[in-house]
Order: sequence, then C-alpha cells, then structure tokens
Amino acid sequence: MSFAFLVGRMAAVLLVGVLVAFKPLAGQPVAHHAASGVAPATVEELPPPVEELPPPVEELPPPVAEAVRAQVAHRWGVDPALVVLDFGAVPRDWTPADDAPVTLAGSGAGGHWVARIGAGDHVTGVRVRAGVETQVLVAARTLERGVAVSASDMAYATEVRWGEPEAGDHPVVEGWTTQRVVREGEPLRAPAVQPPMVVQSGQPVEVLWRRGRVGVRVPGKAAGSGPLGAEVYVRTDSGRRLRGVVVAPGVVDVTLKGSGR
Repeated sequence: MSFAFLVGRMAAVLLVGVLVAFKPLAGQPVAHHAASGVAPATVEELPPPVEELPPPVEELPPPVAEAVRAQVAHRWGVDPALVVLDFGAVPRDWTPADDAPVTLAGSGAGGHWVARIGAGDHVTGVRVRAGVETQVLVAARTLERGVAVSASDMAYATEVRWGEPEAGDHPVVEGWTTQRVVREGEPLRAPAVQPPMVVQSGQPVEVLWRRGRVGVRVPGKAAGSGPLGAEVYVRTDSGRRLRGVVVAPGVVDVTLKGSGR
C-alpha cells in the first residue's frame, strides 16, 4: 500500500467527521456568524393541517319547513300563508329528507314548539317559534291625548303576532278617543284608544224598560260613564237604582239587567 493512498484515505475520514460534527439537530439553531445579525433558523416538525368543519346549516330545507308551517296552521286553524316561523339551531351535517315526517311537541305556549323531524330511531328535534302575520290599524301621525280619531289619523301596517291568534280586537272606528299620546306607527288598540263615552256619570239619561213590543221610558241619572254597549248604573227619579246597558247616547236599557244594589 503506497504512502499516497494512506494519506488520501485519512483525508476522507477526517472530512466525514467534520460534516457529522456540524450537522444541526432537529429543533436546534443552525450555527451562524455572530456579526451577521441574522436570526438563527430552526428545523422543527409542523403539526398536521386542521380540517375545516362545514358551516352550520341555518335553515331547514324548504319542503320540511313547509311541513312544519302546515302543522302549525292546522293547530291554529289559519291560512298557512299567514304563518311566520323562526327556527332555532339546526344540527351540523344533518339534512333531512324532503318527505321526512314532521310532528310538533310541546304546548305551543307563546308559539314555541319543538319540531320533531324523522321517524323511528332517526328523529331530530329543532326548536321553532311561530306567529301570524296580521294587518293592524296604526296611527298615521302622532296623536295627543283626548283626540277623537278620524279616518285620516288611521293607516294599516303589517305586524307579526307571536303565539296562537287571539280573538280579534274590537275594531277601532272614527270617533274613538285617545287616552294618552299615541306615536306615529303605534297600533291603535285599547287601552290606548277607547270608544267615546256616550253616557257620563251624573248626566240625565232616559231609562228604558221593555216587555215584548211595549216600552217604558222614565227619567233618571247616570251613576257611571260608558261607551255604547257598556254596563252602567242609573238611578230613577223615584230613587231606585238599576243596572243597564248603554244602547244610545243618553239612553240606558235596564230590561235584561234589572235591579242593582
């Protein structure tokens, strides 16, 4: 073996040793010159990419929502086109079949139910609030207290009333009187507005008593105030106190009510 071969062999071994000594370890900074001002680089393992979740479904498929609407309309006996629905959160990654069975659970108080969608072991509940879209009379302008409402003071507006529809309010008509300030756009309904008092307490009135086709009218005095159709007490000139119904301005019918206290 020649001397030149031995020298070459030793040089190769030394070069490998130098490279191994300077190999950076994972997570350790790579050597750099102190005067360079360059921050050390690091070698590190990155976490796997995070899988993005699908956005939540904000509403039910239209056929299912319509089935819920039909159920509410049937319960309330109203036109489905007037029913307004406000659904709660719908579970992620859940899409019911368009023909999935729908039932309502709960009392429906305030229009609140749980819509149970599906059948058997595959039923999902979604909270829903229901109401009815109605046309209501509102003030066309701001009305001060004590104003007799005229046709020009009234306008119609659409309003959603949540919960089961109640018996219709007594319709406001011209001549009703505001009991307080009513702002523009505010619904015109009692007690903000009341029908005019056609009998005033202390006012002389005619007391009407009827039997068959015979009627008797005697003078009296009102012991209370009331609009048409209201019950008030009256006292006849003979001192008898009777209870009756206001049937016309200044006229109280005591036929059905009779004696008072």
